[in-house]
Amino acid sequence: MVIFPSLRGYCRPWLRGDLIAGFTVWAVLVPESLAYASIAGVDPVVGLYAAPAGLLLYALFGSSRHLVVGPMSSTAAVSAAVVGGVAGAGGNFAALTAALAITVGVIAFLAGLLKLGFVAGFISEPVLKGFIVGLALTIIMGQVPKLFGVKKGEGNFFEQAWDFMTQLGPHFSRPSSSLHTCHSEPSPPTKCTSIRPSPLRPTTGSPSNIAPAGWNGAAHDGCPLSWARHISAPPEAR
Repeated sequence: MVIFPSLRGYCRPWLRGDLIAGFTVWAVLVPESLAYASIAGVDPVVGLYAAPAGLLLYALFGSSRHLVVGPMSSTAAVSAAVVGGVAGAGGNFAALTAALAITVGVIAFLAGLLKLGFVAGFISEPVLKGFIVGLALTIIMGQVPKLFGVKKGEGNFFEQAWDFMTQLGPHFSRPSSSLHTCHSEPSPPTKCTSIRPSPLRPTTGSPSNIAPAGWNGAAHDGCPLSWARHISAPPEAR
């Protein structure tokens, strides 16, 4: 087995560009590892522990000079789904995630030795697109509760979405689409009608007494008829 196969035929003038590329990958890899570790359901710092392993192992055994090795959102989401179904409420999530990663690594290593890469050609494009779309929805549904400060629900995508909406609903009220006023009648006791623009007529006194035409200033039970005086009065008179 050849070690560092990508370094064969390496030229020294490439070193400067490779160093710049390495720092660029590092700048992207650190926040990426923190974020994808959270998606996988483990502490963010675990992503920093796991990222160097993939980089060093591929540098030892990988043959490509252009391949970027790092965490993936799809792997993190699938890992969280698999481990979450096994760990339950009291399981050791981090240990099970590490066991899953080692198991998948061994399977991938054996598949590489057996030259089984052709199997991927049997996966149709609609299946891959469905996986990508479903994965995107799963990641969104996993992060939206954190954005709004509510607890993440359990279950599949639809159950989590319903739990999120039920938690979010009480925090919002439907805004009124128009201004209303009320007047009392014998039956029903209270009736609400939308206010339509009406010409203003001056009354005796200060400008704060300007009122819509047809309003005699009479107060009705539960009706905020002082709105005309409020909106027409100067700021110091409010």
